[in-house]
Amino acid sequence: ATRMYDDDTTIWDPKGRIHQVEYAAKAIQQGSPVVGIASKEYVVIGGLKLSPNKYDEPYEKINKVDTHIGMAMSGLISDGRVLCNFARTRSMQYRLTYQRPLPVNRLVSELGDKAQSNTQGFGNRPYGVGLLVAGYDDKGPHLYDFQPTGVVSNCLAYSIGSRSNVSRTYLEKYIDEYENGKSSRRELIEHVIKAIKISAPEIKDKKTKEVKPLTVDNISIGVVGKSADGEFEAFHLLDKETLLEFFGGDGAAPVAAASGGSGDGTESMDVEQ
Repeated sequence: ATRMYDDDTTIWDPKGRIHQVEYAAKAIQQGSPVVGIASKEYVVIGGLKLSPNKYDEPYEKINKVDTHIGMAMSGLISDGRVLCNFARTRSMQYRLTYQRPLPVNRLVSELGDKAQSNTQGFGNRPYGVGLLVAGYDDKGPHLYDFQPTGVVSNCLAYSIGSRSNVSRTYLEKYIDEYENGKSSRRELIEHVIKAIKISAPEIKDKKTKEVKPLTVDNISIGVVGKSADGEFEAFHLLDKETLLEFFGGDGAAPVAAASGGSGDGTESMDVEQ
């Protein structure tokens, strides 16, 4: 019966569902985990870097949009790249026109409108990617969750991708620390790393077929914000030397306070191509 209603995004089924949009959301669940946390001063986002096959270099899951905005993606990376380029173009146009940075909420609203338009036109396909958008503007730090439906949500902490429910459970345990500004910049980074680790405690290397722990070589962390003394820190990715400060001597991730169960959590990530 479902086959009668999933040919296009303009077709509703009798229960009020649009199956093509739901399928796009499923693509996010097949992607590797991405985590973001916002405090009163900083926003930190992180994600896994995985190779689609044994011959390619890992895809970069986190991209800089502007000096004050970055985004992490999970799902179809090609779709995410299109949305990232759109965001960069809009941010550049706004700067040239108004001589000031584009407000974060305005950017994510335009991203949502762009995604929503693909869900109501004949022959269009919803974007099969989820985004966590991190930014800092006049109103402070922001973390937004973007979905293929066009819905964008302002979050304090969130996770998308494979086994994201496990990492969200971890994030909820420390929600008061983020909300009340108790977590320092370093502690936010540590929480992001631990949340990713419990979503993907082990990574299967497609080149050697070996199962390896989470290390500095397969994780990316992006930071943006302003310190207590008012010094702005533009969005950037932490380099390997900086990440080593948060990992053990062997470069392996610290053990999280909560267990996410066994398994590598990355068996069905071929969607990221």
